Amino acid sequence: MPSFVRPLVACGLVAGLALGLGIGLRSVSGAQAVDDVPVPPTRVVVVGQPEWPLIQRVFEELRIRAQPTTEVRLMPFRGDAEFRADLRALGADLDRETLFFTPSQTYARVVQLEFPRARLVFAGINDPRHMCLVDDLRRPGRNATGYMHYLPSHQVKQLQLLLDAYPDMRQVLVLVSGHNRRGGSCDPNEAALNLDLGPCSPGVLPQDAEVSTMLSPAPLLEQAAARGVNLQFAVACSAADWGWITAMATQQQAGLMVPWHQLFMDEHASLVQAVRASGVPTVYPARQHVVVGGLMALEPIRGGSDTLPDWLWVLRQVLNGRDPNTMPVMQPRGLRLTVGAFAAASSQPMPDLSLLRRADEILP
Repeated sequence: MPSFVRPLVACGLVAGLALGLGIGLRSVSGAQAVDDVPVPPTRVVVVGQPEWPLIQRVFEELRIRAQPTTEVRLMPFRGDAEFRADLRALGADLDRETLFFTPSQTYARVVQLEFPRARLVFAGINDPRHMCLVDDLRRPGRNATGYMHYLPSHQVKQLQLLLDAYPDMRQVLVLVSGHNRRGGSCDPNEAALNLDLGPCSPGVLPQDAEVSTMLSPAPLLEQAAARGVNLQFAVACSAADWGWITAMATQQQAGLMVPWHQLFMDEHASLVQAVRASGVPTVYPARQHVVVGGLMALEPIRGGSDTLPDWLWVLRQVLNGRDPNTMPVMQPRGLRLTVGAFAAASSQPMPDLSLLRRADEILP
């Protein structure tokens, strides 16, 4: 049994926490769990800039920070070489006594390749199977689990929504971030994932394998073919690309579909402004786009609550000693449609009235 656990057991804290979580306790030896007995980590490394006050509250709740033998370290996002140097400085071949948490699946994968035996909790917007973080969403099977703000049906439902709102539409331009990468081989012997952003070339992509490195095109192409619609994929690298993309959509009398890529979240205000100026019918991935004047958004519904989001619940379980490879990856509870009333009323052509009837929320 690790030395920091003994005083906790003596004061009854671990027993109380285990009772509250419905976890039975048995004796443990060394750093290994016997009969799946939870063994809390002795080192916690928080990578990036997540919602630190919330994490701090969980640490205080579990009294982890009060234990002098438990190390809590913050590690910032850095370039590829610098971040790998930071990891190497932690030591070699870290085991399950170390827990990493990061809100970036890309950084999580680098940690996983470096320390396959350390425990890992992630949060992110993509399917973690694409990053090879887990083998299965219900039973990850590796050293990682977490929360993904993603549903496999999201992009297809976005396309369906746009076509339902504009039944006569025959051209759709799918916006793609050139910085988005879905991961490649799961072979740990493959070339290491590089955290530095590579060169980005804006433009229209053919419907080939290059698109699949940025999003999953097959379900979209299938849905478009069923509706008699032509799809094109436009790669954006920065907000400077909004102009030519909206001009192209206007010229082709096409609608615009915006997936949940980080660039389109970070630059949501400038994107909506450019789209509104062009009058292109557009479906967005998040409510925040409608708040600043967008027409409609279909967004995954986050699980948990304002006080304890799903990713923090997962982190708390692993801090209590749960094994990540047996904990299902948490997912959104469904999709929520938000419509901007003013944007809908001022659109030319106007969307089908069924859009308003289907909305979960209508903003002025």
